[in-house]
Amino acid sequence: MVSRRWPAESPLDVDRGQTAAVNFTSLIRQVTPRFRVLLVIVLLLVLGNGVSLLNPVMAGQLTSLLLDSGEAKFPDISSLLMVWLLLLALRTGFSFGADTFISITGESTMTALRTRVYEHMQSLPMGYFHERKPGDLLALMDNDATTVGWYFIETLSRIVPALITFVGALVMMCLIDPWITALVAVLMPLYYLLIKIAGRRIRPLSARWFQAYADMVVVLEENIGLMQVIKSFRRESVESARFDERNQALYRLSGRSVMAENLLPSLAGFAASAGLLLLIGFASGELDTGAMTVAELVMLMFYAFMLAQPLASFADLYGRYQYTRGASDRLLAFFSTMPEPVSVGQPDIGRLAGRITFDQVEFAYPGRGPVLKGISFDIQPGETVAISGSNGCGKSTLAYLLMRFSDPDSGRVLLDGKDIREFSLSSVRREIGLVSQNMLLHNGTIAENIAYANASASMDEIEQAAAAALATDFIRALPDGFQTVIGDQGIRLSGGQRQRLSLARTLLKDSQILVLDEATSMFDPEGELAFLERNRALFASKTVILITHRTAALKFADRQLRVNEGRLV
Repeated sequence: MVSRRWPAESPLDVDRGQTAAVNFTSLIRQVTPRFRVLLVIVLLLVLGNGVSLLNPVMAGQLTSLLLDSGEAKFPDISSLLMVWLLLLALRTGFSFGADTFISITGESTMTALRTRVYEHMQSLPMGYFHERKPGDLLALMDNDATTVGWYFIETLSRIVPALITFVGALVMMCLIDPWITALVAVLMPLYYLLIKIAGRRIRPLSARWFQAYADMVVVLEENIGLMQVIKSFRRESVESARFDERNQALYRLSGRSVMAENLLPSLAGFAASAGLLLLIGFASGELDTGAMTVAELVMLMFYAFMLAQPLASFADLYGRYQYTRGASDRLLAFFSTMPEPVSVGQPDIGRLAGRITFDQVEFAYPGRGPVLKGISFDIQPGETVAISGSNGCGKSTLAYLLMRFSDPDSGRVLLDGKDIREFSLSSVRREIGLVSQNMLLHNGTIAENIAYANASASMDEIEQAAAAALATDFIRALPDGFQTVIGDQGIRLSGGQRQRLSLARTLLKDSQILVLDEATSMFDPEGELAFLERNRALFASKTVILITHRTAALKFADRQLRVNEGRLV
């Protein structure tokens, strides 16, 4: 697996410098707000629900006034209604404040969690991305992280009021009639057992739903990238059917999940209401014996029904908890993937002369046989070396290990005689400029793409890099020149133009070591030769590796290394 190449580190700590348990509790801890914010929210909820607990008292007082029993604390109905209206206004204000704080805090929480997911994603070794499809990562960032974030919001906005209402109503009932309250306590274990039994199926269903959602996003993302191929081969109907199959599978799981989630609070609410009606029946018997007044019965009835609402909320929150565990399982698996080695405390490798040494290097990608088998060679500073061989022989893997996208299974990679594993990743990669076979560009202007290697580069430096890559002519011919937006992955440019931008970007980096991995494969022979001649003086001051099979590049090199089936020949 990918994780075996890196030492164990904490996936949830930003600095990744300490070890921490990766479990649901540690994940929820990441989305818990600061103590002061939490205290304000809880205080507003306590005040709001505390006021609500006075409603049955006001109802009992109104009953006494209507019956003229002489037990009312208010002189008349008008004064009672004025006080009651004031209580309702207070309740509204507290609820508005709590809801506003919860919503703002919730959005902040989800923003922080998405950032944490993205930061961890960037820290993972390249091997992780070779084994995953982009759509799966998009679903993780969008759906799974949002679900876990909203779980906190729902829990905070519902569990605290429910607890306050439940405890408050139970205390008030106890003051009215302790024996009926004791009967409630006897019924609670049966209610808890009902919730546990009914909620068992929710978690496995939710785990399958989140995976089905990710599968649908994978197909969508893949087909967007292959739209030209789909249209060229007239595969629209086939791909529509493939997408619909994933979409229908998601729909079927959605129906089952919704039924399971809604059934739990419905059953729990009915059971709670039925039990409380039974309690009211007992209480009415005490009314006949004179042990309870009509006003007390009205208050008891209100408090009894106030108990039913939090009990249903508890059941629903338990269902949401099981549902959220399905999303959290995927997030936990993601966070459990070990990142690249920590650079904290490792020295900077410093400016290099440019000597490259591979010492008995062996390497295999996860799930595949050995790609490199005891590779050893030495490249001197200022030397230009061409590495050739058939497709799949391991040429590009040499650049992969040099950039330390992964570490060798055995052997060493050295720069100026220094093992690159002993120095910070950032400093090692700073000294190497790589132009890979895959021309990876972002949706921005031409100038922005070239300057990606050096954000502080001046426009003159950007233009000089473009000229060195023989890109100036086509850039000047565009309507907006260097300010032309190239689209996702440079879709508005030809393959050769994208390759020239990739070259210009790496040349602007001005690293001491330059690795060109089939970097001129889309040039015509004359263009390739012109590029090499144009940069002969530049290359003479650097150590250059040309991974290629093109004749012009082979002739330009000081010497040639040939790789065959993972070995140097």
